[in-house]
Amino acid sequence: MGFKQCSSCKGYYNANRGGCINPECTACDKARVTNIISTPVIPKAKPRRPVTKPWVKPKPKRPDTKPLMKKKSRPAGGIGAPPKLAGPSPVVVLKSDTMSESEQQRSDIGYHIIYRGDTRTPPQLTTYDGFTAWVELSPEQARNVIKRSQGQNFNLKLPKEAKRLEDAFNKHQNLNLMTLGRQIKLEKAGDTFHVSTDPTEGCGGYASGYIYAMKFKTLYLIDKSGNQSTGSLKDVRGINPKLVLDTPSLSNATIIGLAIPGQAGVEVAFLTKIPMKNIYRYRMPHNQEWNYLESE
Repeated sequence: MGFKQCSSCKGYYNANRGGCINPECTACDKARVTNIISTPVIPKAKPRRPVTKPWVKPKPKRPDTKPLMKKKSRPAGGIGAPPKLAGPSPVVVLKSDTMSESEQQRSDIGYHIIYRGDTRTPPQLTTYDGFTAWVELSPEQARNVIKRSQGQNFNLKLPKEAKRLEDAFNKHQNLNLMTLGRQIKLEKAGDTFHVSTDPTEGCGGYASGYIYAMKFKTLYLIDKSGNQSTGSLKDVRGINPKLVLDTPSLSNATIIGLAIPGQAGVEVAFLTKIPMKNIYRYRMPHNQEWNYLESE
């Protein structure tokens, strides 16, 4: 609107700010200004701040902890329930009484008795179902080792764990049982295929641990000429080893071994497994008493 001239006092006033503000002016414009000035001004509401909750420092989180196990109360004057037993172990029947010398003699009548020193306990031995070599041979593989050592020249095939010995056999021709006997006497490595035993309780110097006694009803001793005998294993003499079989013929034998004579005595090395059923008594370390051992 700009400035206007007052109709009464002829003065100019800013129309944007109301009427004439000349104090000597008595015109009606003065009354309009008075009305404007006296009009109550509605105050504008101040913007309200949003209501916020006072800041509280968060509490530190507790680490995750497992709930405490409540202790089971024990009955007064006694102990709690016994712990649960583990699963069944291999069945080995250990008779509580020891074997007397007379019982031992009666039990041995009519049998070939051989011995082996070993660090395993009777239950541990049962898990293996008897004595096995580091590399177990089947009866057929054992027969082939004997045939190869009797001068038959063919490519010997053994389990892959005995590859070193397989190569040693196949590298030579016209072998004999003395060669096999020397190999058994010298080899102590973890890839051998024989189980060493002794016809005496001395166990070839390995009698500091457990000693196990094995019995066989019939064992045939066969020399290099094919002659058979059922004499005592202790009586093997000379320099030539003898075959030890459970049948008169190698072709159908399932127990195959070699009796090797020497200055320290006879070693009976089995190329096949000695089943648990043939192991019937044992002696604990540093103990002279024999105990019954029956497997079921």
